[in-house]
This record gives sequence, structure tokens and C-alpha cells, in this order.
Amino acid sequence: MSVAQSPVQTRQIRTDIQALRTIAVTLVVLFHLWPNRLSGGFVGVDVFFVISGFLITKHLIQEVQDGRFSITGFWARRIKRLLPASFTVLGATAVAVVLFVPVSLWEQWLQEIQASVFYFQNWYLAADAVNYLALANQSSPAQHFWSLSTEEQFYFVWPLLVALALLITKRMVKLNVSSRRVLLVIFSTVTVLSFSYSLYLTNTDPAVAYFSTPVRAWEFGIGAIAAFLRPIQSSVTKTVLALTGLLAIFSSGLVITNQTPFPGVAALAPTVGTFLVIVAAIDTGIVSRILGLKPLQWVGDKSYAIYLWHWPILIGVPFVTHSALTTMHKIWIVIATLVLAWATERLIEKPISKMQVKKFKVFALTATTSVLIASLAGLAVNLGNQRIAQELEFGKVGQVASHECFGAAARITTDSDCNNSSLEGIYPSLTVAASDTPTLPDDCFSVTREQTEASFCALGSRTGSVRVAAVGDSHLAQFAGALNVLALRNNWQLDLYAKGGCPFTYAVRKHDALLTKNCPIWVANAAARLENSKYEVVITSQRAGVDWVAGKVSAVKDLSRLWNQLSANGNRIIAIKDSPNPGKNIVACLSTGAECNFSRSSGLKFDPQVEAVANSPEVRLIDLDDIYCEPANCLAVIGNVVVYRDDNHLTDTFARTLAPVIESEIFGALTGK
Repeated sequence: MSVAQSPVQTRQIRTDIQALRTIAVTLVVLFHLWPNRLSGGFVGVDVFFVISGFLITKHLIQEVQDGRFSITGFWARRIKRLLPASFTVLGATAVAVVLFVPVSLWEQWLQEIQASVFYFQNWYLAADAVNYLALANQSSPAQHFWSLSTEEQFYFVWPLLVALALLITKRMVKLNVSSRRVLLVIFSTVTVLSFSYSLYLTNTDPAVAYFSTPVRAWEFGIGAIAAFLRPIQSSVTKTVLALTGLLAIFSSGLVITNQTPFPGVAALAPTVGTFLVIVAAIDTGIVSRILGLKPLQWVGDKSYAIYLWHWPILIGVPFVTHSALTTMHKIWIVIATLVLAWATERLIEKPISKMQVKKFKVFALTATTSVLIASLAGLAVNLGNQRIAQELEFGKVGQVASHECFGAAARITTDSDCNNSSLEGIYPSLTVAASDTPTLPDDCFSVTREQTEASFCALGSRTGSVRVAAVGDSHLAQFAGALNVLALRNNWQLDLYAKGGCPFTYAVRKHDALLTKNCPIWVANAAARLENSKYEVVITSQRAGVDWVAGKVSAVKDLSRLWNQLSANGNRIIAIKDSPNPGKNIVACLSTGAECNFSRSSGLKFDPQVEAVANSPEVRLIDLDDIYCEPANCLAVIGNVVVYRDDNHLTDTFARTLAPVIESEIFGALTGK
């Protein structure tokens, strides 16, 4: 195949491309509904990217050849075609979030809707991918807009490259170089550079690579190159190419998993497969007749609206039914998606795309609508945060918080009355429990992988004579609110050194290397800081049940080595044994009314702190297992307090009820008793 020199034929609907759209959206929807049965269904997005690259490039080439190319005209047409439907879905989704979703999720989900309105959701998610606090985020109903954001960014840049090609052609007029050839060179160069960058970033930073527009640009580029190729004449060749391409697409949907480094080399299968089907342009024979079946064409025609609607419905249904998704739920989700897609295409997409509206009005209406949706979402976030703050504060300093059987006191006290507490309800309420984190200044907790400096957050009473350091990962930081209360009450200075995903040990945790690759540097810097500072007590804790690079034995030895180093310098160390691991999101579980207690044997994971104490006799270990757990089970609610805010972190409300136990150990360390 070679570069075609003849003008692009008049635009017409190709049944094979409509069928490709059907295949792409079906792969995505089935993957989202049954991920364990179609592990690589997300490659449907890559199929869409190649199709878009082909169709848009072919359209732009035709405009250039006809002498009617206009950057703003192209943008206006894309806006009319795509944004009315997307704004409709985003607006409806925002309303549904406020009506049906716990307020603790409003900030994350509505902010993602804001990002989606302005089409930078992919970069929002890329930032979250390397943000420790965002790792536990629930999938939002706007998460699928990452691919639409990537596509809109492509639509913005591609005509600018066409304008660049026209400028180069004008400058090279004496060389008799055609704009078509210049375009091919530019698009091919972008494709090669993007693919090279994709290989690099997928290997070095896969979390960011997945959402990166420069990484994905080559997929659009492959489709663009297809727009320059001569039509294939041989029907046999067409059939072979089409079948090979379809086989590559379906195979990648079955073979690729979420453990496969992606995009990069793995993305070649669905993208090249789509390229082959497009260049085959099969229009005769049994394969063509199958691809042209009316159901396939119907779904393909509504694939954009189907993609828009299916995900927010899927995410929203459990909040309406207050139960996990069943097979029947999923069937109804498909039906609802198809109905809404039909209505959206019939009532919104087609009528608006046919309207004759001047370009400046299109841009003005788009800007106004996007700002309106984003502003209303922002207002809801502010109102939601005020409500969260009020509810959480009541459970911490209100009358209920002083109840003798509140929280851990129900397990600590021997008073039989605590077995029949007069307390009613649970705290914090399930609508805000997921947001129940310690209230700390913004600089108190490192959530970025780049952080290596052992900076601390100044808490407690800064005029106190007793200096206490708290150092560790998020399972130490979950006690920051309780420790701050103790420090203020006892006139202690409290310095908090915390980095998400980084246990305070010389052992290396086998974790997301991209997020925690700087942990050893941070630990070394924190250890040096503690040695050079005069702290009367150092409090630490770390997440249990994680894998260690050198194994469990080395994890114990390396932790002991660090503790002995600090003890030799005069630091008194208190280690808090980690809380049991529920293995499920407790707030979500409680919201469904299910049984959320879990077995003690499964919840208590390996914690190197327990064995390291034997090698470091100067270290005091606070073991709270019998507060968290009964002999057989660990509890999701204790003393009317929700114990966990997610699948492994304590609520700040419950952690504060553990303060008396921690306080006695600190006094013991200070007095040597």
C-alpha cells in the first residue's frame, strides 16, 4: 500500500466502521459489567481512538483539498456534535450525586465532573494515580470521561497541525511539495514519537501513562495514516485483512488484563487490528454482510451516547438500591443505557448538530454551560463539606463523645452497663464516615512520590517542654487527631512526620514502586532528623499485611536495626501494633445493611513491629487487638462508633477513643514505668 494521491471521496457512512464502533462500545460495557469474564474489554477505547484518528483526518484532508479548511469551524462542528450530549449526561449525573450519594463522596465525584466538563479528566486521574490519598478513591460516575478528554484534546491539536502543514507547504511552494504529503510526514512523525514515548512511560510510569494524551496520540495517529492509503482492490485481500483485524481486537479483549503494562506494546493488538479493518474497507461478501447487520449498525450509530450513559448508571445503581449489583441489575443497566442513548441521540445529538449557529455563539454557549455546571458542582461541594464538618465535629466534641461507653471505652471498661449502652445510632453517620480523617494542616501529610525531605507538621502545644515525634505511614497518621488531643491536653510539642505508603523502617515494602520509590530516602532523612533532635518519645506505627522485598525475616531485622539506632541515641520508642485489616470497605458494607464484622484470624496480618520488639527491649508495643476484636471476630462498629473509614484506615472518631490507652503508654515511657 502506498500514499494515495487522488482526492478523498465524498464522505459516506461506512458500515464496517459503524460495526467497529459497536464492537468497541460492547467491549467496554461488558468489561465494566463483568470484568472477570472479559479482562481486556477496556481496549474498546483504543479502537475508538483509531476510528477517530481516521475519520477526523480524512475529513480534514478533504477540507484542505476543497479549500474550505478552518480551525475554528472545525472546533465549532466538534462542539456541536459532542458537547450537548456530554453536558446533558454530566448535568444529570451531578444531580444524581447530590440526591443519592453519601455526602462524603461529593467532593471527589463533583470535582471529577468539573474536570470532565472542561475535558481534562484524564490529567485529573493521572495526578490521582500518584497521590497516596487518592488511591482509595471510589470510582466516580465521571471517570470514563478520561478517554473523552483525551479525544477532545486530540480534536484541539490536530487541526493546528494541519495549519502548520499548510504554512510549510506555502513556504516550500517552489519545491512543488503538496500539503497532503506534508500532512502525512507530520502525522507520521507525531505517531512515531508518541509511540516511542508510550513505550518509555508505560515502562517507567504506567499509572500516568494510561491517562496521558501524548502517550495515546499514536493511536489516533495510526488511524490518521490509514486516511492516506490507497483503497485496496482485491476482495480476497480485503477479507483477510478484515478478519485478521477483527481477530486481533477480540483476542486482545480476552487476553489482556489489568496487570498487562498498558498502553505500550500491548496496545498494538487492538489498534493495529482496527487499522487493518479500516484499510480493508470491506464492502462485499459474508463478512461485510455480517458487519452490516441492522442491530450492529443501530448500536454503532448510538455508541457515543451508550458510552456516555452506561458508566454513571453502573456506578449509581448500588446507591439507589442499597445493595451490590446482581445479574438482573446489570441486565436492567444495559436496557436503561440503550433507552437513554436512543433518546439522547434522537432528541439532543442530531437536532443540535443540524442547527445553523454561528461559531461565536457555539463557543459562547459552550463556555457558559460549562461554567454553569462547574459552578453549581462547586457550590454543592462547599455545602457538602460544611455538612460533613458539622456532623463529624458532633461525634468528636459533642455530648455523645463524652459518653462513658463511646467507642473503644465499650471494650476497655469492665462496667457491665457498656454492654447495653444507652447510645443511639452510630458515629460518624455513614453519609460522612468516609471523610472522617484527622483534621490537620495541609502540609502535615506527604501524598506525593517525590517527597524525600523529612519535614514535619507542628502540632500540640508549641510552648511545651516535652517533645514527642510521631513518624510513619498513613497507619501512623490515622492516630494524628488522637495524638494532637493528648499533646494539647498535656502541654506537649508534637511533630508529625508522615508519608503515605512509607513505613518507618529500613526494610523496603513491595508496593507501587512509582509511588514509594523515594521511601528509603525519606526514611533515612527522617531517622537522621530524629537522631539530631531531642525528642523524649518517638511514636510509630505501620500498615500490616504488606509484602516485603526481602521477606518477613528481613523486615523484622531491618526494623529492629532502625529502632536500636534511635534507642542508642536516647529516643524512647512506642510502636502501635496495626489495626486489623477488614479486607473490604466497611462504610460501603454498613451502608448495604450487610454483616460487616470479619474473622479475627483473617484480619490480623503479619506486623513486623510485634517480633521486632523482642530484638529491641527498649521499645514499648501498644497491642490493641482485644479492643478491635472479640475472640472470633473483629468488629466494624464498637461503642456506636464506626471503626474504619475505608478498607484499612480507622475513622478519626474511633482513633480518638483510643487516646486514653496511648496516653498511659506515653506517660510510662516518660517516667520509665
